[in-house]
Amino acid sequence: MKHMYYRLLKAVDKEGEKSLALPLLGSGQAGASHDDAIDILTEALATFRPSRTPQSRGNLRKIILYIRQKEIFDKMISKLSKQHSIQEVKASDSGTRSKKRTNTKSSSCNEFQDSEESNLPLILKNMTLKNGEEATNVGDKDHEDMEVDADSFSCDDEEDDEEDDEVDEEEEKEEEEEEKCAVCLEEVTNPKKLDKCGHTFCTECIDDTFKHHKPACPTCNTMYGLIKGNQPRGTMRVSRERQGLPGYMNCGMLIIDYEMPSGIQEKEHPNPGLPYHGTTRRAFLPDCEEGKKVYRLLRVAFENRLVFTVGTSRTTGRDNVVTWNDIHHKTNVEGGTTHFAYPDPHYLSRVQEELAAKGVTEECLKGRSFDI
Repeated sequence: MKHMYYRLLKAVDKEGEKSLALPLLGSGQAGASHDDAIDILTEALATFRPSRTPQSRGNLRKIILYIRQKEIFDKMISKLSKQHSIQEVKASDSGTRSKKRTNTKSSSCNEFQDSEESNLPLILKNMTLKNGEEATNVGDKDHEDMEVDADSFSCDDEEDDEEDDEVDEEEEKEEEEEEKCAVCLEEVTNPKKLDKCGHTFCTECIDDTFKHHKPACPTCNTMYGLIKGNQPRGTMRVSRERQGLPGYMNCGMLIIDYEMPSGIQEKEHPNPGLPYHGTTRRAFLPDCEEGKKVYRLLRVAFENRLVFTVGTSRTTGRDNVVTWNDIHHKTNVEGGTTHFAYPDPHYLSRVQEELAAKGVTEECLKGRSFDI
């Protein structure tokens, strides 16, 4: 994760951007603890060095972190205050400002700020940590922000030189890694460059990955074909009704009926040879152009055994059952998102992203005929 931060900062700086806004990476679905995610971020900020030109000491001057939970926000402030010896912390609460002093090392911060060798202040200058609620309610009493100014950092030339050396070593390591195959982690032999994303691998490695894993770039996950799933046998039927769906009352609805009978698990399933319990499912789409496109994409996904799988039910906890395979469906007409229903203005775009993650895109629809 630290390397990901470093590459992100380097790419943004290279593009000439002056500021960057981002969330605290790794603390969501990736599963990292908040403390670990904060530690990784502060380490990445400490080791990154912006580009320097005669006209500018670095392009990237400001980083804005959006943090929704106040607990994490407070931890971030505490971490920065301890690690970087901030002299003055400014916090605002509903428009008021207060100042808090902390102990610092004795050194000449003005010299450090003006030095061409300075590293950290360029990155943390005017750094603002903002509670995510600000975007929706600026006047909320819980809203806080913290500004960390370059002038507020203690400095040590010796430590700065050590940081520069560490960054140089990391840059060298990064260049070495770029020359290695991301699959076998060895020097690339008989190179094969992927046409969409441009990443290069050993021909044998990437061919084997596409054949036995999935047709996607191991580095950036760009898809190069359809994934074949392990959905058991079943049927998918569609019908139409004139009644509209909430949010789509100017058109009718498409009703999709899935029937997945019980059977015996095959070698690609969790427990080959054991029986699995089938299911029936009904889903709803608006009968508009985008809704019909989603239906066709779902049809392609079903034919490639991607809509269902055999495993553990997320709702009942039962094992060896037919269950959804991470392509969300609207199984109720009304009730909103909490009831897997409409209205949900972003559902059609969201489900297309889920389908694209499995290689099911508009390209798959070309040259094919559908019942709707």
